[in-house]
Amino acid sequence: MNNTDLMLSSIIRNSEKSVFDQTIRTEDKIYIERVKQLKLEILKGVANPSEVDLVQPEIIDSWIRSRNYGLEVNQSPRTSPVIPKADMENLLVANRSLINATLSSLRQFEPLLHVNYDVLLSDPNGVFLLTMLGENNKIAYESFNLVPGAVWNEQTIGTSAMSLVPVLKRPIQVCGPEIYLEDFHTVASSSAPIFDIKDNLAGILSIATVNYQCVNSLNLSLAASIAALIQKEFQLTMYKEMDKATNEVSDEALITIDGQGFIIYVNQAAVSLFRHMGSSLIGRPLDSLFGDQSKIKKALKSGQPLSNTEIVIPKLGTRQCSVRPIKDQQGSRFGCLIVIKRAKTTHATTNGDAFAAIIGSSAPIRETVSLTRRFVGCESNILLQGESGTGKELFARAIHSISRPNCPFVAVNCGAIPKTLAESELFGYEGGSFTGAERQGRQGKIEYAGNGTLFLDEIGDLPLELQPILLRVLEEKQIVRVGGTRSIQADFQLIAASNRNLFDLMKKGLFREDLYYRLAIFKIVIPPLRERGPDILLLSDHFLSAFAQKREIPSPTLNRAAKTILLQYSWPGNVRQLQNCLTYSASLACDGIIRLENLPEEIRVTSVLSEEEPAPHPEMESIRQALQKSDNVSDAARVLGLSRATLYRKIRHYGL
Repeated sequence: MNNTDLMLSSIIRNSEKSVFDQTIRTEDKIYIERVKQLKLEILKGVANPSEVDLVQPEIIDSWIRSRNYGLEVNQSPRTSPVIPKADMENLLVANRSLINATLSSLRQFEPLLHVNYDVLLSDPNGVFLLTMLGENNKIAYESFNLVPGAVWNEQTIGTSAMSLVPVLKRPIQVCGPEIYLEDFHTVASSSAPIFDIKDNLAGILSIATVNYQCVNSLNLSLAASIAALIQKEFQLTMYKEMDKATNEVSDEALITIDGQGFIIYVNQAAVSLFRHMGSSLIGRPLDSLFGDQSKIKKALKSGQPLSNTEIVIPKLGTRQCSVRPIKDQQGSRFGCLIVIKRAKTTHATTNGDAFAAIIGSSAPIRETVSLTRRFVGCESNILLQGESGTGKELFARAIHSISRPNCPFVAVNCGAIPKTLAESELFGYEGGSFTGAERQGRQGKIEYAGNGTLFLDEIGDLPLELQPILLRVLEEKQIVRVGGTRSIQADFQLIAASNRNLFDLMKKGLFREDLYYRLAIFKIVIPPLRERGPDILLLSDHFLSAFAQKREIPSPTLNRAAKTILLQYSWPGNVRQLQNCLTYSASLACDGIIRLENLPEEIRVTSVLSEEEPAPHPEMESIRQALQKSDNVSDAARVLGLSRATLYRKIRHYGL
């Protein structure tokens, strides 16, 4: 028997014995009365909560909050509200995937439903979605108003296991007098959280009994185990439907939102398209990217698809987009997929140089590009290391466009995949290999890559238990799907990337040594922007030109003081931060000239330079580097964004 079977058998034996013995033991009566008295003393301010060790501090804190909500300990639980029927129907539709995952996972625990234990499922607000009552508890629970739609949280019934889960975000057991309302003095319950793919609380699973004698430590373990099963199936359903929708149109920018309009998934094309937004798009409201779009809002509200409609997206201009509802296997809509078609542009690689998109003339970046070119034809694994925002994926795509231009480029962010789904996401699975698996099975990202390139970003976040599997795939050039036995050829090139030092992680035991040395056959360290000197101004010109093109305005320019500050700043966010800085600054430059006051505050405060003050030493170094790398003064002036006359004056001033 496995651990779950043992827990189940123990609980059932305990339940069957207590069905005929509802008498509370003397020692339990003493405990109940002591805790009841202690609760009253704390609520009246007679006892000091910090000096109490008989009850968990979390429960005492909840007692106090319950009192502050205006609840009385002698209040009837029947006073808890029940949401209107129409709202309940909508809630059941919105949570159908969670409910189905719960019903599916509970099949092996059916004996619990026929004795003294009840299984309860509620949403994060404490509204009951399912109330599956044990035969011996139905009459007792009628007096508690325990029905679907009833709202049980700290504000309505006070302290209980299910009302503490949203606060603590972890499993907890609350028994008898620990519960706030006196009517529950013989009730015991254990509750555990269920999280969605964004690690937001999606539901609460509770195992409860009105027979205090039935409680034991295994109740809490069982509640946590069942909740984990539900969570895995629930997340898999959401991720599967989202991935299915994504794969159908993977050549466009894709954004998946949940039922509340928050972004839960974006593909790499969308990340690139909205790179001006800076940090991760996941968790943002859709309006923060799109602005107020009446057409999209109407489609989201109605659930009707929207096809090839032109909208104006802030900072991106006019784009064609489509909206498609995402439904679970039962037909319930739990989100929408927004597809944004690519603008017709001329790519930098049309001149035949795959590295033309990497802007820069400084020695560090030229040396890095030169080294990368030499590695391209080797067909071995490549490791890109560099700080966030330095352009690791840009290098990866350049390598791919030369080495395997006619094959897929599949990018996977290892840090964005839930650990429970990482193995099936990478390696795929056979049909029926686990609960919720598609009947026909599903390809993993490695299979999608085929003979192309697999780009594993943030590989330092790859779970340790999957690292030996990846190592074997790299050695054998074959994969086996989860739940399968047949080998599938996987002749891909791996490009891995990390913003952390994998060698240090390896020394700390956080990354496998054998995998590290397999990945680091060819290691490329991409320099941070602060080491690239005049590239800051080259990139600035590029970003300002792109900004102007989207806005259809003349390109803004940086004045002397602003350029100096940009050259002084350390750029911890690297190229991505520079782009965001210029987008912000250009938006504030009403006359087309970016001055000190237009720069973001965190950059502006790094210097007290005024418009009239002479340029500090870093400008001299930038001029020196520009002169060394350029064929003549005119070219250097162009790189620095200065006139020839101004550059000659500065050369004389600095004695260059």
